[in-house]
Amino acid sequence: DDTGIDQLFGREVRLGADVTKRSTPDRTVYNPDQDEFFLDIQPALDDADPGDTVQVLTGTSCAGDVTIDTQGVTLVATSNHKPRIEGQVVVSADGATLDGFEIRNPGTQGSANPGSPGGLVGVDIAAGNEDVSVLDNVITDIGTGDDDANPIGVLASDGTSGVTVDENEISNLEGTDEDQGQVQGVLINESGTQITDATVTNNTITGLLDTRSTNAVRFNGDVRGEITGNSISDLNTEGDIPGTNDPGGFTQVVALQ
Repeated sequence: DDTGIDQLFGREVRLGADVTKRSTPDRTVYNPDQDEFFLDIQPALDDADPGDTVQVLTGTSCAGDVTIDTQGVTLVATSNHKPRIEGQVVVSADGATLDGFEIRNPGTQGSANPGSPGGLVGVDIAAGNEDVSVLDNVITDIGTGDDDANPIGVLASDGTSGVTVDENEISNLEGTDEDQGQVQGVLINESGTQITDATVTNNTITGLLDTRSTNAVRFNGDVRGEITGNSISDLNTEGDIPGTNDPGGFTQVVALQ
C-alpha cells in the first residue's frame, strides 16, 4: 500500500499515494490539493488556492512570522509532534484554520513602551476576518524576551465574528515590570464593529505573569459568544511596583468589559 497515513490528533490523515516516500528532510510541507511539496511553510501558504489544505509533516520548524491570507486555507500539522513556529501567526483571511502547532514569540514588541495596550502576540486574527479557527496549538513563551511587552496569546480584533479558539494550551506569557499594561491569554477585542459567535472553549491557560494585570480570557467591548470548559491556573501579579514597597496588580480569570 503506497498510501501514507498519519494520526492527526485522533483522526486519520491520508497524505496521498506515495507522499511519504517522496518527502525529504528539506521538503516537509505538502499541499495535497496541488500534490506539491515546499521547503517551508510560508511559500506553501503563498501558493495555496482558496480552500486548500497545507500539511506540515513531522520535524518541520519555521523561524519567523507566518501569514495565512488566502480564504478557507487550513494549515495543519500531521502528527502529535507539533511543528514549531518561532514568531507570530497572522491570520488575515475568512474561514482559515490553524491546527496543531507550537508557537513561540519571545522577541521584542518594538516600541518598548510598557503602556502600549498591544504587544507581542502568538496568533493574531486581523480585523474583519470571520470564521477563523485556532485549534489544538501550544502557544507559549510570548513576550519573555522583552520586559516592556504586553503579550497576548490569541488576539481577535474588530469584526472577527465566528472565531473559534478551542483545545489550545497557552502558557508562559510575561508582561512588563512596570505598573502599566496587562497580559492576556485570549483577547476578543471589539473597537467599533460588533463581534458575534466568538467561541473560547476547552483551552488550558496557565503561567501568566505581570506586575499590574493578568487576564486569562477577555471579551472587550460589544462581543457575544461562549466561554466554557477552559482550565485556568497560575495567574500572577508578583512583586512590588518598581520604586515602591507596594504590591501591584490584579488577576482576572474571565473579563467581560
